[in-house]
Amino acid sequence: MDDIRRTKTCERCKASVGFDQVKYMPTKGGPNGMMLVCAKCADEIKSGVQSKVPSEAKKLDIQRQEKAAAPSDKKSSFFCGRCNYNFKIDESRIGISFNLKCPYCGKPDRVSKR
Repeated sequence: MDDIRRTKTCERCKASVGFDQVKYMPTKGGPNGMMLVCAKCADEIKSGVQSKVPSEAKKLDIQRQEKAAAPSDKKSSFFCGRCNYNFKIDESRIGISFNLKCPYCGKPDRVSKR
């Protein structure tokens, strides 16, 4: 019986494989410099052979890279009255990616826009 907690998704081919069949491989542009891949993709990366990645997955990767590369210049200044901390946050992402709260104390009750 395959336990769902013991499976991981390959970040390259998007296949679900067992936890014992995944490897961390270094990447050039990742957020932490490592990528979780299945054994098959790891062998292909080591040998330098490019496998056929599904076109939808490739498009999603390109869109993610474009969003990460495009810096948002709509950051607004906020102030936390509880800990007297000033910080800037992109207002368009509030409620979508995160809830508005002070990054220093973690409380949302006394945050105000400057």
